[in-house]
Amino acid sequence: MADFEKRKISDSQLRDFAEDGETNERRSVIVELGVMPRVALRPEWQKTPWKKGSYPGLVDYSALDETEDIEKDIESMNRLEEKLVSLNLPEKPVKLDVAQAFVVSVTPEQLRAISRFSLAGPIRPNRVHRVPRF
Repeated sequence: MADFEKRKISDSQLRDFAEDGETNERRSVIVELGVMPRVALRPEWQKTPWKKGSYPGLVDYSALDETEDIEKDIESMNRLEEKLVSLNLPEKPVKLDVAQAFVVSVTPEQLRAISRFSLAGPIRPNRVHRVPRF
C-alpha cells in the first residue's frame, strides 16, 4: 500500500477507509484547497482614520488590493480540478467556489493520491445531514 498524508484526513473512519478500504468501494469526500485563509477587508463602517505607525501591528486593510490573491486562488482551484480529473473519477468533481473545495467520489487508492497533492488541503467526509420534520 502506498503512503499518504494522514494529517490531511482528520476523520478516523475516512483515514481507515484510505488505509484498508475495499478497492472497488467509493466514498464521497470534500477536498479543500490547501491555501492560507485570507484576511477579510474591514467593512466601510469600521474604517476609522488613524495615523500610520501610531499603533504597531495594525494594518490598514482598506489599502490592500485583493485582486492578485483572488486570481492566485482561482488558478490554484483550476489546477487542483485538473489533478482531480486526471484520476479518472466516475463523475466530474463538483466545484464549491465559495468554500474553495471540491466534492468527489473516490476509491481508497484515489483518496491516498489526492492526499499527496500539494494543492489539496483538508479532506473530509461528505455527509448528509437530515433535519427531522415535525
